[in-house]
Amino acid sequence: MKKIISLSLIALAAIIVTSCSDESSLSDPFKEQSHQPFFPKNLSFRSTNNNGTVTEDSWVFEYNSDNTVKRYTCIHKITGNNLDIEERRIGDLRYYNDYTGSKCIEAKVYVDYSSRKLADMLTYTDTITEDVVFSGNYISSINTKGWRTTSGDRVSTLSSKQTFNYTNDLCTGSTFIDSNNEKTYTYSWKNNMLVNVVVHNQNKKNSDLTHDTYEYSYNNKIFATNYVFNPLAFIYNNKPLIYDAMGYMGKSTPYLLELEKYDGYENINGKKYDIQSEQHSYHIMSGTNSLIYSAESPGYSEYIYNFSE
Repeated sequence: MKKIISLSLIALAAIIVTSCSDESSLSDPFKEQSHQPFFPKNLSFRSTNNNGTVTEDSWVFEYNSDNTVKRYTCIHKITGNNLDIEERRIGDLRYYNDYTGSKCIEAKVYVDYSSRKLADMLTYTDTITEDVVFSGNYISSINTKGWRTTSGDRVSTLSSKQTFNYTNDLCTGSTFIDSNNEKTYTYSWKNNMLVNVVVHNQNKKNSDLTHDTYEYSYNNKIFATNYVFNPLAFIYNNKPLIYDAMGYMGKSTPYLLELEKYDGYENINGKKYDIQSEQHSYHIMSGTNSLIYSAESPGYSEYIYNFSE
């Protein structure tokens, strides 16, 4: 039987929790979570905004015997408003220890991309190697190198480096640098809850930039289930997804996510433009072989993630 966790349960949960002794407030919330191992083979995401633009993501995951991801495939599509985008991404992961005994991952990533906006067309393929370095249990850096082939067989090199900082097992910051941009991520935590993420992307060649702010709120009276595979990696979408899903990017908030708010702006050629703000109020349905995050949002008629084994 499916159990439905929604905002309507808050009042009941609050009564139950407040009836407990003060000792519970001093306990470790990560240990209080129930554990229900869940390793989805598929993930689908679909949203339709009020302008009729449809975004669809389709993931397939393959695992090793220890439940680490061996291969993933993602097809990302956006259609609407004279715009068509499709990206297919495949990643093959190899795990090993280096000469010091530290854990490492080598990922071979292949990308096919095409987009059309009115009469403008863009197509390319990427072949990338990701070298992932750990410090203890968490990823300290990801170095990528490879090449991009565009129409006419024009080839350009690709390279980037992303580093990560942690405090008490929580990721607090990250910096991503490639040939064109420098992007910084600031993660703010309060009582083991990720409450704010600021993403600032600065063009290294001019003053163009984007600045995005995400705010999250939770029901801190209801513990989220620990599925081992972390579905919030895809909901947040602010760290390397596969590695965050496997728990290699620090701990995740142990409470039930309720609300996400987004605001942002961009600066292009010296002019500031506000980006449409968003708000998503989440409901969760979990079953034996499925997990669904659906959101009510003023800007969308549908917004849903569906994980299934």
